[in-house]
Amino acid sequence: IFCASQSDAQNLLLNPSFEITAVPKVTPLYLPTNWTSPTTGSPDLMTPLNINNRSAPQNFAGYQFAHSGNNYMGILIYRLFYGSGGNPLLREYIQNDINSALQQDSMYCLQLFVSLADSLVHASKNKLGVYFSTTRIQSNNSNYLPYTAQIMVSPNSFITEKQAWLEYNFQYKATGGERYITIGNFSDSSSVDTIFVGGGVCSDPNNLGTYYYLDDIYLGSCDS
Repeated sequence: IFCASQSDAQNLLLNPSFEITAVPKVTPLYLPTNWTSPTTGSPDLMTPLNINNRSAPQNFAGYQFAHSGNNYMGILIYRLFYGSGGNPLLREYIQNDINSALQQDSMYCLQLFVSLADSLVHASKNKLGVYFSTTRIQSNNSNYLPYTAQIMVSPNSFITEKQAWLEYNFQYKATGGERYITIGNFSDSSSVDTIFVGGGVCSDPNNLGTYYYLDDIYLGSCDS
């Protein structure tokens, strides 16, 4: 118990593996405590508690066990419509309060685990970004957020892995005062770089997109 509590205290993010859940009053769907959406987009908590199409390990986007525990998140990186209807700029983001403001010029380590949902037939690169801010960013629509991510996950390689969880590690030098972290795609559709990977069921050309699972996000001392 002591080791688990000590490990949690070292992470500046609350509920980093999405195991703590809450139920909003308007729906029985479980949501992750401490994590919010900065837009009207709807990131998905995949958990066995949800008996609908957002369960785990089986859900609408594929079949995957959590990297640890039982729960993980799913976010839409992009969706391109070549037919009629739909919003081609639709993005999903997750946002968390940093437990203690980052100190200027201090170095922090970020770790996260990513897996491509296996029902999708396209993967992307250089689009899953991490943005640190001193104030909470918000938008009243579901379009992409026009901010420049300080960290880009897999800038040079397509994230095509559907079975295993890929581990990504980064160092971030704080400018000072950052209190919020937001994860998602901060680019418009014109700059999206994708590759066809096949093997999924979402092959309708009117609804092409990339959807990633996220789990076990750590921000804190690199010594940890």
